[in-house]
Amino acid sequence: MRTKRYRLQGKRKWIIILTVLAVILTYFAYPHFYSTFINVRLNPKELMEIASHRSQGVFSGAFEVYENQLLNLEKTGLKLFDREGNIIWNSPIKSGTPFLGMLKDCIVAADMDKGIVYGVNNEGKTVWSYESGGRISRVGADKNFMWIKAVHDGNNIVEIVNQKGEKTASLAFGKEEITGVSVSPDGEYVAVCTLGIQGRQLVSSLGYYRKDGAIRWAQKYNDIIILALRITDKGDILVLNEERVISLSNKGDIQWYHKLKGYVTKVLLSPRGFSLIATADDYGSGLPGSMDEKTLLFDGKGVIKGTYHLNGRIAGLAEGEGHAALFASREMKLIDLQGNEKAYMKFDRDVSRVFLLGDMSLAYVSGGDTYFSKIK
Repeated sequence: MRTKRYRLQGKRKWIIILTVLAVILTYFAYPHFYSTFINVRLNPKELMEIASHRSQGVFSGAFEVYENQLLNLEKTGLKLFDREGNIIWNSPIKSGTPFLGMLKDCIVAADMDKGIVYGVNNEGKTVWSYESGGRISRVGADKNFMWIKAVHDGNNIVEIVNQKGEKTASLAFGKEEITGVSVSPDGEYVAVCTLGIQGRQLVSSLGYYRKDGAIRWAQKYNDIIILALRITDKGDILVLNEERVISLSNKGDIQWYHKLKGYVTKVLLSPRGFSLIATADDYGSGLPGSMDEKTLLFDGKGVIKGTYHLNGRIAGLAEGEGHAALFASREMKLIDLQGNEKAYMKFDRDVSRVFLLGDMSLAYVSGGDTYFSKIK
């Protein structure tokens, strides 16, 4: 009996030792896992957490960069944070299904469930409100105008609203699905992408409309889906479909195009005219290292300024003052618009959103928390 007791105690001893070693190894290998459950910050002097975001969830709110500061709209209200994570002001506007956008002279905050859009000034005060004529499904903001995709009496419509909250245009598209909208800087023209079926064929259409609804020109693409659309500050139209990125003049003429290889995974079409497009040779696998994924930077003339790779799969793209960023779950590259790599940064936790705040500062979302840091 003594021998058996001794052996059992020995086994317990080794079990305890191995368990402790496993915990230590796991702690150092996966520090973000434990910091979810205990209040540990691996670099507390460089990271500041917005505690009010805890448990709200990454997708419970909308984010936008405003004058190199971070806006957040969610159920608890609209808040503006400085680069250190301090609250500058708090607005009582709340939204369960929120949208945030930036116009030249005001902030646009929408409650898509209620169908109401608010104009907010730089002090967080509501200066106007606009109620859509239909059920809102999407909202977007260009430089001087915002657009609203809504459904009215079963038909898809696009409403254009200026910086004073006044409707300047309303376009009807019947049953066709609206996949993209962009407004010219002067508000005189609206580019709209639609998707429909003609016979047995999938057809994407790009129309360039006057604000009174008259069509200036249109193009059709058979069996190709238009993925993104943007009218630039110069009035050019950037179009991304499954096969290529194209720049059109306001007359519909092709200025340049570039054929893409693989599947488009992420895209950023900037009003400044540049494009950042991530592609992969195998969209479905999703396993790091199992596919050739790269990100291309095009300038306004269609010249490739750089090609970039990360170790993990591209999670998103971001734009800031004179810079852009591509990031995976635990790493990020910062580039300037000439294509030069300016910084490479690793994160100690999984990241789902990144926002460039200027002066080599950023904010990023991990889990339900938002963090502020210098780009190192």
